Amino acid sequence: MIGKSTDQRMGSLKAVKSAFILEAQSLMWRGLAPFARPFYQEAAQAEIELAELFRSQGRELDAKTSLMSAASCLFQAGQYQQAAPILDPLAEDFPEARRMLEESRGRADEPLVADSPELRALIALLVRKGLFTEDEWAQALEAATSH
Repeated sequence: MIGKSTDQRMGSLKAVKSAFILEAQSLMWRGLAPFARPFYQEAAQAEIELAELFRSQGRELDAKTSLMSAASCLFQAGQYQQAAPILDPLAEDFPEARRMLEESRGRADEPLVADSPELRALIALLVRKGLFTEDEWAQALEAATSH
C-alpha cells in the first residue's frame, strides 16, 4: 500500500512537473527557447524523483516511463549530455530513446540562461501565478546551474 506522504509527494511532483512543462512550452512557442530550458530541466528533476518513488514501490514500468519523460525534458532543455546516460538503458524499451540518443551523440549541452532582469521578471510573474515561491525558484536555479 502506498503511504499517504509518498502518495502526496507523488501528486505534488506531478503537478509541479506539469506546471514547469507548460511554462517551458509556452516560452518555446514564443520563440524564447533559452528561457524555457531551466523549466524543462526542473521538470526533468521532478520526473527523476518520481521514477525513484515508483521504483521504491516496485513499479518498474512507471519508473522507466518517468525516466523517459525526464530524458525528453533534458533533451528539450538542450542538455544532451545529461540526457544520454538516462536514455541509454531505456533504448531497448523505447524506440524514441534510441532516436534521441543518436541525435545527442556529439552534441554539446546548450547553455542555461543566467540570472538576468528578464529572468527575474519572468520568475516574478510565475510566483504571482502561484506556480512556485521565490525561494523554490532560487533553490531550483542554484541546483540547475551547479551541474
